[in-house]
This record gives sequence, C-alpha cells and structure tokens, in this order.
Amino acid sequence: RFSDLPNFGPEGFAVEIVGDPGTAFDNYYVRFEKSDDADSAGVWREAIAQGAPYQLDPATMPHVLVREADGSFTFRQAEWADRSVGDAASAPEPSFVGRTLTDVFFFRNRLGVLSDENVILSRAGDYFSFWPKTVTAQLDSDPIDVAGGHNKVSILRHAAPFNRRLILFAEQSQFELEGGAILTPMTAAIRPTTEFVSSTAVQPVAAGRHVYFVSEKGGFAGVREYAFDEVTATTDATENTKHAPSYIPEGVFAMAAARHDDLLALLTTGDPSAVYVYKFYWSRDDKLQSSWSRWSFAATDRLLAAEFVDARMILVIERADGVFLEEMDLDPGAADTGFGYQVAADRRIEESACVLATAQGANGTETRLTLPFAESGSLWVVARESAAGLTRGEAIEHSRPDAATVTLPGDLSAAKLFIGRRYQSRYVFSPFVLREGAGAAQAAMGDGRLQILYLALFYEATGGFEVAVTPKARQTYRYAFTGKILGAAANRIGSNALETGRFKLPVYARNTEVSIEIQSESFLPARFLAAEWEGRWVTRARRMG
Repeated sequence: RFSDLPNFGPEGFAVEIVGDPGTAFDNYYVRFEKSDDADSAGVWREAIAQGAPYQLDPATMPHVLVREADGSFTFRQAEWADRSVGDAASAPEPSFVGRTLTDVFFFRNRLGVLSDENVILSRAGDYFSFWPKTVTAQLDSDPIDVAGGHNKVSILRHAAPFNRRLILFAEQSQFELEGGAILTPMTAAIRPTTEFVSSTAVQPVAAGRHVYFVSEKGGFAGVREYAFDEVTATTDATENTKHAPSYIPEGVFAMAAARHDDLLALLTTGDPSAVYVYKFYWSRDDKLQSSWSRWSFAATDRLLAAEFVDARMILVIERADGVFLEEMDLDPGAADTGFGYQVAADRRIEESACVLATAQGANGTETRLTLPFAESGSLWVVARESAAGLTRGEAIEHSRPDAATVTLPGDLSAAKLFIGRRYQSRYVFSPFVLREGAGAAQAAMGDGRLQILYLALFYEATGGFEVAVTPKARQTYRYAFTGKILGAAANRIGSNALETGRFKLPVYARNTEVSIEIQSESFLPARFLAAEWEGRWVTRARRMG
C-alpha cells in the first residue's frame, strides 16, 4: 500500500504499488524525490515503469507551422509530451502508434487524429499530450481513444467538427462522436448515422447549418449536404447536384467554403483550369437558391489550391511562367478608391508593379509597361486616378508587342493605372416554364405550348452588357445595353455611367427551343436583380373530372 512507504529513501528510488494480485491494471509506480536538503524527508511522486517506452516519434507525427517574431514562418516537428506514469497495461500507448494518421483536427479544446477506425483526442487543453496524467484515477481531462462500431470495416478518413458534434466520414458511411455536455473518456462513443458514399480525396467542410462532402460516380462528382434535425433527432445528406448530375467532372481534390457569402468552391483534376462554385441561400428552413456555376481560367492554367479568408478567395495557380498566389475579392460591396465599384480584371496590378519607360515610337512618344509576368490574353488598362491628362475610369487604348509588354500612346509616366486581363461573364437562363399550384406543390404545366415573346431584365448600377438570343436552328440575335441612356444625368462625356433600370428585348421563340444568355466583358459592374418574361400559352389538352 502507498501508506506503507517510508518518509526517507534514496533519491530516484522506484517502487511498484501492487493492487489486486489478480490483475496488473491497478498497479502503479512511484519514485522518491528529495528536496534540496539531502538529510530531509522527500515525497513519492507517481512515475513511469522502468524500461517502458515513453516517447512518440516526432518525425512521424503531425508537424507545426510556427509564426516567428520577425513575421517569418517555420515548418518543424512538434514537441510531444512523454509518458510520465504507468506502463503498457495501465497507460497504454495511443492506438495510432504504428499506424497511419488520416486526419488532424481540433474538437472541444482537444487536438484529435484519426487512425483506422479510431478517434484519438489529446488531453483537454494540452494539445500535444496523448498520455494520462495519472493512472490511479480516470480524469475527465484524460485523452480519449475510442473506436467506431459498425457491421462492416469503416476506415475513418475525415473529421468535421460542427455544432458541438464531430462528424466522421468513412468511404461508405458517416458517424458522429457523442460525448454529452462534457466530453470525457467515459462518455465518448461513436455511432453510425448515415450510409452515403464519400470521396476520400477531399476534406468535408462546414458552412452555415450543414457539412458538405463530395461523392463521385459515373465519371462525375456530386456534393451532399449533411444535416442534423434537432426536432426529430435524425440525420440526412441531400444531394445538391441532383439537378445537374453531370456538371462537375470527377477528381475533386479540394473544397473550400466562404461562410460570409454562402458559397462553396471546388477544384477537380477533371477540369484543372476551372473553379466550380455552389451558391446557396437559406431563409429559415427554405432554400431559396441552389445554383452551380463555373469560373474558367486560361486553358493552360492549373489550379492547385483554394481557400477563403473572410470574403477573399485565395488561389494557388500554376501558369506557364511559374506558380502564383492570387486573391479574388468576393465582397459584393467592395469598391476601389474613388470608383464606387471594383474595376473587373483578372491578375489586376497597378503601374507601380511594372517597369515603366518612355520612348519614341512610329507615332511619336509612347509609354511602355513591362509586366511582372507574361500574359498573352487581352488586357484592360484603366486610369485609377485623374492624372496625366486621363480621367478616372477611362479605358486606354494600347498595343502588345509581346506577352510581357504593354505600349500606351503618349507620355503617361505620371499616370495612375490598373492593368489586368479581360474576362467574360456569362449567365444562361434555364428554360422558362409555366407552373401551377403554390409553394412546394408547384408543378410545371406540360400540356400546351409556351411561346416567349419578351424578356425584361432589371439591373442596378450597371455599366453595360449584351444579351444573346439563339432560337433553335436559327441565327443568334444580340441586344446590347451600353449604359449610355440619352438624357440621363449620369451620361456625361469622359465618365462611365452606371444606370439602374429595366431592359426589355424580344425573344419570339418556344420556351424549350431557345437559348438566352447574358454576357459581359466590360471592367464595369453588371448587376441584375430580377428577370421577367412575357409569353403566349396555348393549351393543347384539358384535364377532365
């Protein structure tokens, strides 16, 4: 018994305290420690068994990225706590030792890892310790090492902490780690919740009230929305790509969520030069928007990574001349100084990032800008301030001797400029249909012919756009809105007018036999609030009874 130990002894003398002779699980070890005075009494402290393994190999454990005092970052091995008490029976090593770690995460003030079918959590508040503090009692703060129970082998691949829950993803099943109000080794348990195929290549992300994960089949990828119903205490994972099952190619390897803007971004090896974007909007329990779009980059570009910081999308892009870190501001209210809107151009830089020189050309003095990168695409050069004879917002004509040079007419060495690549925004309308019923009970009417006569677009603070109407087997008709309205107060020479109003155009085609597309390649904003159509409905049949 511990009470049988003497008050005096040699420094470092170790003793095993034996409990029930029939088991070794209640045995523990103590070591005698003296104070500074060699003749004084000491204390017995709980210790580790002689010869017991006590260290984790930091080279095979997760590493840390540390921000140094000078602002630089160092990627290095972490300092993991050693086993300080017990032996292999009373303080067994974590189940991940000798196995592969598949994910690392934080959950309820603990660092967690996944390995095989186990979830292993560190001591509460002590992220780098996976050993108990004592073996004489089980503490609520002790590490947690629990395995999932299922009727089939389910190797855990990803974990997503969400809404006081830890959602776990295997290849064909989903689980939740339960722990009650206080997560302890005694209360922690894993239970299966849903049975959906989940991609092991992409990390699920939480956004809003749901956790999104990717599933792939038939050469295409889909996204599911995992949710827990607090009222019925049930879980489900509805498919958000059911209305576009063949839109996203397979090979999704990255998914990021913009929690400020209800938006998901996916990268895929099946289309490496594009970002697939899911935009959603909830009003209480009703989803009012569920749309997919594709943001395409140059065909030679390869997107390597994507992440969101507030309302900014950060992209790592491999181009022909190197790998670049670029950002995209998605804040709808963002504006450049003095403009009231953002000048829309890709890879946008200012003149200060270029090497500027004036020279004599064939038509007189010209200003040459050498870009910090090679860009073969068409560019916008826009004055960002009224200087050097230019007006803020003025688009400047230019020539391109080569991919890294822009030549401007005249001496514009004092000009303040934006330089960026042109891109085209496109929106294709889904076929217009006539519906009957109300709310969720609405159904499309298919017992007649719908002829679309006119389309009206409601725009706000818009500089210009074009609508292309292409009836089946006929030529495309283009209707341009230039932003210049005769007699409007904003229509002034030397300035860019941003108008708000209604733009009406003819269609004269059957609803299922026409493609209607809004296009814009301007650096000015193009914002749309709503669309209305006017048509003629001819009934071919009538319901009886």
